[in-house]
Amino acid sequence: MKIKMGDSAFSEIVGSIVLLAIAVSIFALLYLNVLSDNGPDSNPNVTIVGQLNDNEVFFEHRRGESLGMDSEVIITLGGREYRMVIYESTETTDNNNNDEWNIGETFYGPNLDVTGPEPLQVESRIIDPVTNSVVWWGTLQEGKIFSKIGGVWHFDDNGGSIATEAINQINGLLSGCQWDNIYQRSGASCLRFNGFYDRVSVPGNSVCLDAPEEVTIESWFRFPVENTLSEYKFGPAFGYMPDIIQISEGVYAVAYHDKPEVGGIVKTIAISTDGTLDDTSIVDHELVFDDPVYWPRIIHVKDNIYIIAHANADTNPKHIRMNTVEIQPAGPITQSVLSSYEFAFKEVYDHELIHVNDDIVAMVFRNNANKGEIKTISTGSDGTNIQPVTVDNTFEFESVKCYEPDIIKLSSNKYAIVYRGSADNGYIKTIEISDTTGAITQSVIDSYIFESTYGTNRPEIVHVADNIYAVVYIDNDNIGRLSTIEILPNGDIIETVIDSLIYEDDYADRPRIINQAGITFLIAYETEDAHEGFVAEVEIDELGYISDDVISKNLFNVGPANYFGLEPDIIKVTDMVYAVAFRSGSFGGTPHEGHLFSFRMQGDDPTIPQYEKGIILKDGIYGIYADKTHVIANIRNIMYSVETDELDGWHHLAMTYDGATLKLYLDGIALLQTPPDLGLIRSDNPIYFGKNFFGHIDEVAIYPMALTADEISLHASADGPSYLEDTAYI
Repeated sequence: MKIKMGDSAFSEIVGSIVLLAIAVSIFALLYLNVLSDNGPDSNPNVTIVGQLNDNEVFFEHRRGESLGMDSEVIITLGGREYRMVIYESTETTDNNNNDEWNIGETFYGPNLDVTGPEPLQVESRIIDPVTNSVVWWGTLQEGKIFSKIGGVWHFDDNGGSIATEAINQINGLLSGCQWDNIYQRSGASCLRFNGFYDRVSVPGNSVCLDAPEEVTIESWFRFPVENTLSEYKFGPAFGYMPDIIQISEGVYAVAYHDKPEVGGIVKTIAISTDGTLDDTSIVDHELVFDDPVYWPRIIHVKDNIYIIAHANADTNPKHIRMNTVEIQPAGPITQSVLSSYEFAFKEVYDHELIHVNDDIVAMVFRNNANKGEIKTISTGSDGTNIQPVTVDNTFEFESVKCYEPDIIKLSSNKYAIVYRGSADNGYIKTIEISDTTGAITQSVIDSYIFESTYGTNRPEIVHVADNIYAVVYIDNDNIGRLSTIEILPNGDIIETVIDSLIYEDDYADRPRIINQAGITFLIAYETEDAHEGFVAEVEIDELGYISDDVISKNLFNVGPANYFGLEPDIIKVTDMVYAVAFRSGSFGGTPHEGHLFSFRMQGDDPTIPQYEKGIILKDGIYGIYADKTHVIANIRNIMYSVETDELDGWHHLAMTYDGATLKLYLDGIALLQTPPDLGLIRSDNPIYFGKNFFGHIDEVAIYPMALTADEISLHASADGPSYLEDTAYI
C-alpha cells in the first residue's frame, strides 16, 4: 500500500461546473471479515469528483483503481438517507462494458429537492463493498463548495522511508507530503522517527477540515526494540581497545589499536546532536601515532594538545609510551606526533590518565611487580617536550597487589584511586598531587575496602553529587555490581557503603559508567556468550541511594551482521544521545572491526514542550502523542495526559472530538473522556507525523467526524500493521 490522503480541488466536468475533487483512501470503518496475521487488507486508492447541480448529484471516477458497479452510494438530505448502488443509476456510463466503474466513467444520483429558506446541504458517501470502506465523502450545496477532507497514510511501500514517492503514485494530485529532513529512516513498511529533526509534513490546506467542529485522528505506533541512530566503522580491519573523547561541540576522537603492522590510530569524527555520524567533512582526520600499541588512553591537556598513553605491545615487560598530538577543534589532526616519551620495565595493562593542570598529567598503573603506582608527566608548554616532573613524580600507593586501577579528582589537589587489591577485594585510596608542580605527596591520605564479599574486577569510579561517588565493577562470578561511597574533598573516606545494586546478574565485563543527566547514569558493558553489548540505565540520588532496579537495558550493537559488543567505551553527546565505541566484527565476518554506534535513550526529551510533540500534530489545533508510560491528546495546546503501563510492542492510539467531548483511546479502550477547555479552529498550519517522536508509526488516519467507540474498537482490534511479523526495523 502507498500513502493515500485527501485533497480538494476545482476542476471542470460539464461546462463551467465547479467540482469537488477528493483523493482519499480511508481506513475501513467496518471490518466484517476475520483479519489475517498480516493486518487489514488494502483499501481502494481512488480519486472521485462530485457535484450538485439543479437538484441532481453527479459523480465521475478520475483516478486510481476500478470499483465494482455494486458500490453503494449513501446520500443524506435533511436527516433522511437515500441509498443506491451504482448500477441502479438512471444514467451510468460503462465504457468498457466490464461491469466495473473505471476511470472516466460517470453516474448520476437521484433528483433531490434542496429548496427551502436556506439551501439544504447534501451529505454523500460511496462505499466499496469489497473492503467495506468509505472511498469518498463530501458535503455539497448548490452553488457553493463545502468539503470534509481527510486521509489515511498506510506507509506500506516496502521501503519504509518513503513519504513523497507514495504521493506520486496518485499522479501528483496531492502535493507536499514529505520528509522535512534528508536523513529518512526505514522501519520496514512503516516510518521510523529519531525524536529530533526528522518528521513528515503535509500542508495544512491539503488535509484540513473546512468545518472543523469534529475530528478523529488515529495511528499505530511502537517504540524501537533497539535505539541505534547511526553507525560508523572507524576500524574496518581492526578496532581493538577504543577510547573515545570529545574534541569540541560535535567533534569526537577515537584512539584504538589497529593491525599490529599498522599500530595505534587516532581518528576524528563528527557526531551531530541527532546522532548522525560523519567523517567526510573532516580533512586529515586520521593519524598513526605509534607501532605497536596496547590499551591506548587519550585525554586533553590544553588548547589543541592531547596526550595518548599506551603499552608497547612488542616488549616484555611492556613499556609505557606516551605521545602528544595536535587536534584542531573542527577535527583535523596534525599529521605528525609532537613528542614521545617511554619509561621502561613497567607493565601497564591497566593504566589510566588524568589531567592535573594545563602542563601536567598523571598516570595510574600496575607496575612490573603488580603493585599500584602513579606517575606525573609534564607535556611542556606546547606539547613538544614530554618528561617526568622534576620532584616526587612517582609514588607506589599499593605495595601488595593492584589490578585495574581507576582514578578521579576529588578537589584541586586530592584524588581517589579504586582498584582490585589483595584477595580480590575492592579498595579505595586517596592521595595528594600538587596542582601547580605535579609533585606527589609520598603517603596515602585514607584507605577503605568497599567490597570484601563477592570480589572486585575492573572497577570504575564516577562522581554523583557533592561528596558522593559510585563504583561500577564485576564480581568474581562476572555479575555486574554498583556501589556508592562518600569521600570528602580533603581525602577522608566515610567507611561505609551507602547503597548497592546488581545491574547485571549474568555477565558484565569491562563496565564503563557516565552520568546521563541529573540522577540518571549509564553503564556500558559486554556480555559473554553472544558477545553482546548493553547499556544499563540506573538512578542514583544525591545522597547515594540507588534505584531498586535497572530503569532500562538497551542492546547497543544491534545490526545486520550480528556485531560483537566488546571493549565498549561510552560518551555523552546530548542528554538523549550517546555514542559507544567498541570492538566488533561478526560471527561470519572479520572478528575485530572497530565500530561507533550512536543511540538514543528511550526517555522523553524534557527540553521539548509537550505541545510540540506529535505522532499526529497540527500545530496549535490538535494532536496525539505517546511516551513509554503516557498517552496524550492535544487540543489547541491544552494537554490531556493519561499514565499507562510501559508501552512495549505495537499500540493503536486515537482521539475523537465531536464538538463537545474529547475522548482518548488506547488499543480501542477509552482512557479519557472530558469536555476540552478549547474547541477546534480553522487553520492552514501543516500537519506533522512523528514530530519529536522516537519510534515507528504506521496507518495514520484523519477523519472529519468523531468516530464512535465501536468504530475505534474495530480499528484497534486488527492484529496491528501489516508488517507486525518479526522484521528487521533498521
